[in-house]
Amino acid sequence: MTAIEPGFKVGNVTLKPVQIDIKTLQADALVQPSGTSKPGWPMQAAPWVIEADGDGSIAQALSYHAPFTLGDVIITPSGPHLKARYLFHAIVVDWALEHPSKKLIIDSIVTSVAQKCISVAVALGLKSIAFTPWGTRIGAVEPAHITALLVQAVVAALQVEAGDIETVYLVSRDPEHFQWFVDRTFVFRIILDQLRQASDIIAELDIPVRSRESILAALQNAQRNVIVYNEIYGGAKYSVKIDEGHGIVVGDQASASLTEAAAKP
Repeated sequence: MTAIEPGFKVGNVTLKPVQIDIKTLQADALVQPSGTSKPGWPMQAAPWVIEADGDGSIAQALSYHAPFTLGDVIITPSGPHLKARYLFHAIVVDWALEHPSKKLIIDSIVTSVAQKCISVAVALGLKSIAFTPWGTRIGAVEPAHITALLVQAVVAALQVEAGDIETVYLVSRDPEHFQWFVDRTFVFRIILDQLRQASDIIAELDIPVRSRESILAALQNAQRNVIVYNEIYGGAKYSVKIDEGHGIVVGDQASASLTEAAAKP
């Protein structure tokens, strides 16, 4: 029996779990989860980013934008050792405890920041972007849940607009974390495949045209809504210019939730 390759497609975009060291992955952008900071705090970065920052250029670019605000995405050069054009620093951990909830990671922030990463990748004309699991280094949260929210949000954003994106990599070299990505994408794949099959069957039924069109429209909406449990978020429209050597911060003021997207066919 041939093994089913993990992952699935959203339109023309492939979501692909891969079990490798992200430092070896060639992609237009790598996304690393980061956290809020206060003046004088050290660089907030995942261990693989710190390891790859051999010449200090990533830390220098980040320091230009410090302190970091919850919900922002900071885009910097990727340094000399990563095979990517850009590093996206997703500020999703509230180390400074500035959010009223006093939680380290808030579900709504994970959702909005993940979607913002996709929207910015679209604005930059990128063809590939890679995410690692979020929340794995924080004992106070359930990282499998956060990873599920991450995948859910990425799919929702791609359904609204994918631009030139061809591949979204879901990357971890840790077997357990990699399996989270595989499991979540497998569930989405089953649901969407079943909905597509139902659409094909309905299209062939000998029933009145108006009834057929109504049922197919409902199934099409179900395919779009199932990923985000009947709530669709649209990607903000960004015009992004990245300053040489410094990067850019994409803040919450640039984000938009396009509720009218739910009404589109």
